Amino acid sequence: MVLHATGGPGMINTKRQPPVSTTTLPVLMEAIADRAATAASVASVVGHDPGLAARVLALANSSQFGLCRRVTDLAQAVTVVGTGVVQTLAIANAAALVDTSGFVADAHGHAVRVAIAARLLAPAAGVHPDDAFAAGLLHDIGELLLLQDSPSEYARLHATFETHADQLRTEKQVFGTDHALAGAEHLLDWRVPDVIADAVADHHDPFHASAPTTIVVAAADELISAETGRHHALDLLELDVAAADGLRDRVATEAGALTGLVGG
Repeated sequence: MVLHATGGPGMINTKRQPPVSTTTLPVLMEAIADRAATAASVASVVGHDPGLAARVLALANSSQFGLCRRVTDLAQAVTVVGTGVVQTLAIANAAALVDTSGFVADAHGHAVRVAIAARLLAPAAGVHPDDAFAAGLLHDIGELLLLQDSPSEYARLHATFETHADQLRTEKQVFGTDHALAGAEHLLDWRVPDVIADAVADHHDPFHASAPTTIVVAAADELISAETGRHHALDLLELDVAAADGLRDRVATEAGALTGLVGG
């Protein structure tokens, strides 16, 4: 279930557009929120930002999507990667402009590794690999939104988190919501499919999730984070230690080039 945070002292406004130094992100958010939006209308906004356009095209043509022919049309590239991923690339690039801690670069790398792991795990759960990849790439988008709201404070707090449970608890205390719920709310606002938004909302709580996509993303996050004692979703997929180690090796092999494609 996706809950909506309410405004008030010490609470982040999860509906506010994050500050950026150009007009690309707010215009893009408006275009995607428009119920009459098409891939072409979103692409027309993306096309005004050469850096963002290059990343969208590069990602669409990456091995992760396995297309038979090269995508050169920006509207087609938007269709391939999805509007939620396009929005994530834009937010991450905007967040990088206000981040002096290196947090965004680390977040990029983690998101890419989880996305690749989710794609590799997807067949075992009967999940479409593209859905798993998109949900994995988007799973921590809420962290970037919290960073946008309070750049120095969130980066400082994030460095102190010892476990994901500690992270969720502290985020709620300080901001009135946590990164999973904040991210899921935005994805629903951007009309990203519910199955992906739900995976983002519940990726730290796989035992209360029945959707296979959520379990796959949670397992991928556990695989990459390797937090001691946190392997509930991996257990649900019945992944043994040897298989997990093999997947980590495959992810490491594929992640370098892809991180460069989508990085800020």
